[in-house]
Amino acid sequence: MTHKDDSTFVRMFALGKLIRSRAELGGSLPLGQLETLRFVVEAKSPTMQEVAEYHRITAPSATALIAELVAPGYLTREHDQSDRRIVRLAPTALGKKILRTNMERRRKIIDELLAGLSPNERAQFNTLLDKILITKK
Repeated sequence: MTHKDDSTFVRMFALGKLIRSRAELGGSLPLGQLETLRFVVEAKSPTMQEVAEYHRITAPSATALIAELVAPGYLTREHDQSDRRIVRLAPTALGKKILRTNMERRRKIIDELLAGLSPNERAQFNTLLDKILITKK
């Protein structure tokens, strides 16, 4: 199915690709791993099921994603004290450091990409992003 005007789609896709490629050149985590690490830090000991629900993926897919963060020592799996069947996730000190470093790198990339915009244009851009994101939750 072809839309009348795919220019917005193409531009959004290109922007995402540009940010990812610049981040990966600097050694950043892939976006899915970075977002998972951020979620675990902010959610404070979420379960595997909560990670799956957050990403809208299956439990086996969440398990694979988490394994990629456990192996290098960014996250640990811990059994829930009240129910040993439940596995909770916790960031390690290294995981928190990696998250900070990756987020700073991505912020810098975005700042560089938006550097050509005036303060007013940046405010408009943020307003439009908020409008898109808030109405589609």
